[in-house]
Amino acid sequence: MADTPAPPRRAPIWLRGLLVLSLALNLLVGGIVIGAALKDRHHPARVEGELGLGPYLSAFGQRDREALRGAAAEGRDAFRTDRREMRATFAETIEALRADPFDPARLESLLARQGEIVDRGRRRGHAIMIERLLMMDAANRAAFADRLQQAIRRGPGRRGPPPRERN
Repeated sequence: MADTPAPPRRAPIWLRGLLVLSLALNLLVGGIVIGAALKDRHHPARVEGELGLGPYLSAFGQRDREALRGAAAEGRDAFRTDRREMRATFAETIEALRADPFDPARLESLLARQGEIVDRGRRRGHAIMIERLLMMDAANRAAFADRLQQAIRRGPGRRGPPPRERN
């Protein structure tokens, strides 16, 4: 009777879970970036998403948001380069996921690259925001801080007054 080869050893369940979670988060971020790339070139939501400012952006007034978008548009080549690189890493990620044998180190490297791309956009957004905040006097910055506090209490994607605090 012939010896049957032992089945290949599987990665521990916690490692597989971690990889799936990491992939899901990166796919979400990448989907946002790629979705923005497919939208109209002058769509404000695209610029806002690439800046990675979240509640900070909603705390700015309309004029300030327009100024931030304008400043971001001046650096559109860097955002365009990042979108191209993100698309390329997703293509490589799909290949890595389909590869047999599966190489978790390759996937981890691709996920790290995607995180670096997202971080570059966020750093550009932070620099643009700080530049705008430097133009404000103390009273306007304090009003901005109040609106930011309200935006944080309200939570993501919600408009209107924040929910009442429970004491």
